[in-house]
Amino acid sequence: MKDFAADTLLGHELRSLYNPAPQYREGQILSLSYHSIQDTRDLAGFIASVLPQAIEWFVEGRVANAIQTTPAHLRPKWLSTLGKLLS
Repeated sequence: MKDFAADTLLGHELRSLYNPAPQYREGQILSLSYHSIQDTRDLAGFIASVLPQAIEWFVEGRVANAIQTTPAHLRPKWLSTLGKLLS
């Protein structure tokens, strides 16, 4: 518990891992994992509740712009040319 509260690299990392409300930016890709059937049901219920509005926005062309959060040295070279190939 004291490691969690400490003003150290370990403390900051632990708090970021267990933050109940992490701050995300629009368009950021999130990796989600759940450990119980109730979590899966809650996620499916949430998706079902917002899906009609999301589809309507998509059809209207109102979609979030993707943002790049991967450091440049970790991005594969083929990925940077993919956008040029598709346009």
